[in-house]
Amino acid sequence: MIRAYTKSKLSKAQAQLALMMNYLVINCNYSLNDAFNLFIDSSFCKQIESGNRFLIYGRSGSELAMMILDEKNIAYTDHDNYYDKGQVYWAAFSLSYFQWYTALTFKEIIEVIPFDKIFDMYHPYHEMDIMQFCDTLFEILKSKRKDTALKSWRVKREFSQKDLSDESGVSLRSIQQYEQRQKNINNAKLTTVLSLAKTLGCTPEDLYEKLEP
Repeated sequence: MIRAYTKSKLSKAQAQLALMMNYLVINCNYSLNDAFNLFIDSSFCKQIESGNRFLIYGRSGSELAMMILDEKNIAYTDHDNYYDKGQVYWAAFSLSYFQWYTALTFKEIIEVIPFDKIFDMYHPYHEMDIMQFCDTLFEILKSKRKDTALKSWRVKREFSQKDLSDESGVSLRSIQQYEQRQKNINNAKLTTVLSLAKTLGCTPEDLYEKLEP
């Protein structure tokens, strides 16, 4: 698993996201899902996912929240950050770890498991090791996953399976097996994935299945 940044940055990124959510939910009275969706829809989401050190180390959680609101042209009253490490804080702190651990995007996670559902996992998971939370969230995502990345990109580019086979040189049967998860594209030859990615106009990493044990 290739992660966007080293574990040394993780605790800071977790705390920043948790305090951001505290600010939006507790100080600004946003609902859990609305608050997190504001973050996902902002330009700062990808910066956090990539471990932008200037953002992670250079801003507090409340400052990040205000930057998001400023970007959206949403008026707010400036408050001191709410530092209570309660249920909102735990949910965001834990989700941040899971995002780093799996290298999924926040959007990929939240589209399947809304933030309020993660919030509801506080009991009993706040008393458990973080990996027990991750394992449970991982299994939920796997059980609800839909199309493979390969199929999603193929449909996006308006290719039939035969079109993709003809253009990439990868056999039609292999493409069908990858899309039906009869074969794991993560174990495919690099040349195969490169050919598919080049044809679809994406990177090889875009085609790998991220929800692997």
